[in-house]
Amino acid sequence: MRRLASLTLVFVAAMSADARASVLVVSNRTEKPVALRLASLTSAAGQLTPTVDAGDSLPLPLDGIGRLGFMSAGNPKTYRVQSGGVYYLHEVDENQLELGRIGLSTPVVRKGEKSSNTVGQPPDAVVVPVKVLYDDAEVATHARWEARIRERFEHASAILRKHCFVEFHVVAVDRWKSDEPRATSLGAALKEFEQVVDPAPGHLAIGFTGRQATQFDRAFSGARGPLHSHLLLRESHEKTDHEQLEQLVHALAHYLGAAHSPENHSVMRTKLNDHQARSAGHRIVFDPLNTMAMCLVSEELRGDPRLHFGDVSAAARDELQRIYVELARLDRRDKTAAAYLRRLGQN
Repeated sequence: MRRLASLTLVFVAAMSADARASVLVVSNRTEKPVALRLASLTSAAGQLTPTVDAGDSLPLPLDGIGRLGFMSAGNPKTYRVQSGGVYYLHEVDENQLELGRIGLSTPVVRKGEKSSNTVGQPPDAVVVPVKVLYDDAEVATHARWEARIRERFEHASAILRKHCFVEFHVVAVDRWKSDEPRATSLGAALKEFEQVVDPAPGHLAIGFTGRQATQFDRAFSGARGPLHSHLLLRESHEKTDHEQLEQLVHALAHYLGAAHSPENHSVMRTKLNDHQARSAGHRIVFDPLNTMAMCLVSEELRGDPRLHFGDVSAAARDELQRIYVELARLDRRDKTAAAYLRRLGQN
């Protein structure tokens, strides 16, 4: 089994105060895919029968309370679950599965909140239009580079659509020339990129620099945080296509509110340069806390596609804060979750 983070875990029992998210998240802590059945607590209508892959996490649309079922040692098991909840499947004996819940801080109870206890269908994807650019250090022709990048974005969007109902569409491809060739960090290069590049017609500008680690620091991306208008990545020809895809998904997930995770199989692990993505059959998967964080941000983007992170709704802020507090507690050395907490408090 892969190493798991020491999350605050509790078995599913009585339900806590109402949650605002319109999804629950189920994480599969076993070595095999698990077929699920999510049904309404009060109605036979509205059912989902998804499969959550081994080691991965999956959001399931639910408003209120429902019943989640699966097979355990040949027998059906059913648990009561709630929207906003983050759950995990684990094996207690051979083929014996149980469902637990990741315990976060107590949510804020808001007066007047009601739920319909209905199971929904996966919503249409929120589309984020992206302008992508390459710099004068790129050696490939424009046509070849554009084809490569568009294919990478298609794969990244498929992964993110599955985990948080968001797609990134390339709406413009351009080139920019750096006026600071002596910059020694991606952070310094990002500052210049922000000054000279207009994201229009996209909401987000993503630059890919061909300058290598011998010219820059070892970082593979430069970013300011969730929902920021500019992002800069290193286009390393020493990386495989799958490694480059994983790095893009990692960066786009940061844009959607995902912080670093101590779970070493998650795409949001702190260090991606560990060669995991070079192993045969490697799949890009998410940990459950960041899956929920991205779903919360995608719901906010559905209402305002140009939203600033500090302007998310009070309900989303409450839930995101609970997630980031837990991620910060799990790895006190990494400061990403703490930085996101500060960003949420800026409004």
